[in-house]
Amino acid sequence: WGEIYNDLDGEIVNLFRVLRNQEDAQKLIHQLELTPYSRNEYNLSFEPDDDPVEQARRTIVRSLQGFGSSMMRPSRSGFLKLDPKTGSYVNSWARYPEQLKAIIKRLRHVSIEQLPALELLQKYDAPEVLFYCDPPYTHDERTSANTYRHEMDNAAHRALAEVLHQAKGFVVLSGYPSDLYNELYGEWESFSVQSTTVGERLANETIWLNPNTSKALESERLPLFQMIQY
Repeated sequence: WGEIYNDLDGEIVNLFRVLRNQEDAQKLIHQLELTPYSRNEYNLSFEPDDDPVEQARRTIVRSLQGFGSSMMRPSRSGFLKLDPKTGSYVNSWARYPEQLKAIIKRLRHVSIEQLPALELLQKYDAPEVLFYCDPPYTHDERTSANTYRHEMDNAAHRALAEVLHQAKGFVVLSGYPSDLYNELYGEWESFSVQSTTVGERLANETIWLNPNTSKALESERLPLFQMIQY
């Protein structure tokens, strides 16, 4: 089987492309080993860089050294400061370069795309294909207005739903429950779990399954949500 990762965000696509290139990936690991856990590094990570490897390093710094870091600008939660009792964040950062090797291996056979979601869905849809879709949260169900570089208004969420309902294959969709999603996916099987948001607030994250996915799991006697550990 083949696997495709798709994202409109060029920064994320750049990171994955660097990880898939053996020479670039090794250079990235070396640079991360030399990167301190530092507020200065965290603030620098929001500045773009023309070198793909350095940009990938900054993307990882922002992700690992900040809590709920916005891709647009430093979030109000900001830098994950050291806990003097445990040093947990610093220790996790020190282990990360070695752990990154598993991600590099995982991406070895993954194709990277940067297409509009509807175009990709229609291009690859087939009875044997599984789509996992994680669109931007609806504006009514989030605490920050400027979270994504590529936003979706309600009309875009409706357009996505129309394509997903017509999918020949399997669809797994994640997001926050909302009046809009209850309207669009109310007939799909769903399951909710609690997750932690920016500011350490609890929120209900929901997973929806299209009928094809529910039927396939039922025929294989696989209770999907009983198997997930959170």
